[in-house]
Amino acid sequence: MPKRLPFHKRLQSSKRTLAAALLVGLAPSLLHGQGLSVEEERRVAPYYRYWELVDVPAPASADVQERLQTARREAWRDFGGRGPALAQHFLHHVKASPGNTAFFFLFSTVGDANTAQQLIQALLNPPLPQGMALGRDPAELGIAIEAVLKNETVRTSPTVLRALTETVKNARQQLGGTRVAEVAISLLGKCRTPEAERQLQQLATDSDRAIRAAAVEALANTLSFEAGQTVQGTLAGDVDPDIRARAAASLARSQSPEAIASLQAALLRETDPLVIDETVRSLTNLRALPQDPMACLEAANRVWDASAAQPLFDCWRATANREDLITQATVGGWTVRAFALHALAEIPRSLDQRIVPLVARPPAPIPRPASSSNRAGTGMAVNPPSAAIPTPSFEQATRDRLLQSCVDILSQNISGLPAPNSLSYSTAQLVRDAFWEISGRNMVVALAFADRIVPMLGRYTSIGRFGESYDLHSRDGPAYASRRRPWQLLAAGLAGLLISALLMLKRLRKIAVAMLASLCMWALWSAFQTDVRELPPPPLFFLTVSCLAFLSAGLVAGAFALMPVRGWVKVTAGAVVAGACAFLVCGFTRWTSLFPIGAEGWELIFDPFGSALLAVPAALVLSLGLIRWKY
Repeated sequence: MPKRLPFHKRLQSSKRTLAAALLVGLAPSLLHGQGLSVEEERRVAPYYRYWELVDVPAPASADVQERLQTARREAWRDFGGRGPALAQHFLHHVKASPGNTAFFFLFSTVGDANTAQQLIQALLNPPLPQGMALGRDPAELGIAIEAVLKNETVRTSPTVLRALTETVKNARQQLGGTRVAEVAISLLGKCRTPEAERQLQQLATDSDRAIRAAAVEALANTLSFEAGQTVQGTLAGDVDPDIRARAAASLARSQSPEAIASLQAALLRETDPLVIDETVRSLTNLRALPQDPMACLEAANRVWDASAAQPLFDCWRATANREDLITQATVGGWTVRAFALHALAEIPRSLDQRIVPLVARPPAPIPRPASSSNRAGTGMAVNPPSAAIPTPSFEQATRDRLLQSCVDILSQNISGLPAPNSLSYSTAQLVRDAFWEISGRNMVVALAFADRIVPMLGRYTSIGRFGESYDLHSRDGPAYASRRRPWQLLAAGLAGLLISALLMLKRLRKIAVAMLASLCMWALWSAFQTDVRELPPPPLFFLTVSCLAFLSAGLVAGAFALMPVRGWVKVTAGAVVAGACAFLVCGFTRWTSLFPIGAEGWELIFDPFGSALLAVPAALVLSLGLIRWKY
């Protein structure tokens, strides 16, 4: 039997065991305690205002440089050596002040390799902050790590490089880890070591397109000859147009000596509009566009987006005369045609809208100063008198050729992103501006050609025949309405003649009378409308909110009049069914793009409700009338 220890020794042993247990249990809390104290957190907050100074160019004013240096000295005084503690607090607190930019500035100033490693380790498995269900987003962590990598010692640290390499490897093995891998690869591009560059070159040939794209972009931060060769090879031979476009942008940012020659060669052989546009933008940034006017014209004819083509067209236009412009406006590529038409329209530079790069969603056509009769919804004049801006002068044959060219361009597919056989929204806007001016701001002439546009409609109001009508209405609303209204009334009359044939059939006479009455209601309603959605181009006026409402009311009221039920049932049930019918039919036309909607899509909700609300009282009136006169 073992010898029993004295009581005081057993007590000391128990204390040591209890202390060890407490230490093990409190270890996570103590580790978290490496974060900031309340006082330190209070001192972090004011540093948010210095983050914008971190990337100021070297020739910045002395005041800015002094302010930045003062902030850095204060940061070292307050938080020197506390980078890991700042990282801990950043990872475990999201909702509370201070803001992210304060941490980013401090990371860039006092962050060290340990700080970077803590943040890198959190990329794949971010700790849950207090009161949150998810950890920091990889993009947020990427900005924080990039801030630490501004320190030369950190971005050349082998341990930081290993941490990023391991993160890329582990992220690729984890389901859904591609985004984390892309962030880590981007950060590898900030590391200034030969090993980081070699890894990026290897990743730039990876079979995964997302990995390949991230590596090509990251290589833009390296300045070596080998990295430039890798990106040039990607630009020349990658099968993915998006990656080739990224390679073109990376070459421009890398300032590689061979970048210009490689980009110029790519411009000659490339056929994809996305890559051509990015190549032209890169050459523009490097100030290495062709100098020969005809070479510029040839390149501009292949560019998709107007914002990219503008410097090329300006190069050619400097030596072109009016006849050259007319020729290119009728036979050139779509983008060159748009610029030539815009130039012939002689729109003053002071009124010219800046050409914006491509967008994913279609913007509404941009209204231009046109007529003094233009009014906003408040009744205030929104455009200066047109007399102040002279219209260009053309012979009628030339004018008609140019307007037909506008029609041909606006009949093409319009896209928010570069795609073969499509136009950009910026190109379409140039043509719309020219269309109104070349027509002499004559609504009769403009609408006569606008109604020749082949796609009558598109998903959005900025596309097709409706898009041009929308634009013309924005330039001179009263003139547009006065021209469209008679044609809409004529359409109602022709529809009435067709329905009148049903009067000869005794069994359908009530329906015919109700339909004719509903058409009269629609015609009366249209006589007071001015909005383009109620006065659209033909044949879209049969799909407007009001037309669908009145026709639904007439059809339902006539059908219920044939039923052998009580009068009050006909009236109430007919109104309800007419409203439901109008709602469903109107909603169907909007959802299926039979009638366009705005970029925000509110018409998908408000148009069906508006049609239903209009159909209910119309059906009530028609039902009461049919009962009263006993048709």
